[in-house]
Amino acid sequence: MTNNNDEDLKNRLENLESQNKENSQNLSARFNSSQQINQFKNWFNNLATVGKIVVIGGGLILAGFVIKIVFQLLSLLVSLSVLGVIAYVVYLFFIAGDSSKK
Repeated sequence: MTNNNDEDLKNRLENLESQNKENSQNLSARFNSSQQINQFKNWFNNLATVGKIVVIGGGLILAGFVIKIVFQLLSLLVSLSVLGVIAYVVYLFFIAGDSSKK
């Protein structure tokens, strides 16, 4: 009885290992970045001139939005840092100073 269970578990383990190996090969083939870059280059080169201009324009607009968002996040970070320093100074002078006098 235990031999059958052991063999069954070994067979299942081998099946899972083979499936895992197949899945990892499929993922690596699917996410091969150099292949995707080459596909994009071929697609872009096959576009008409007007299409290339539209794609480049769209890319520039998208890049502008991303840069704008990054600068807004940096501005927010600086503003929150300044606000935190001001709040800490107010705490030191008004709240912490009162408790030390008591």
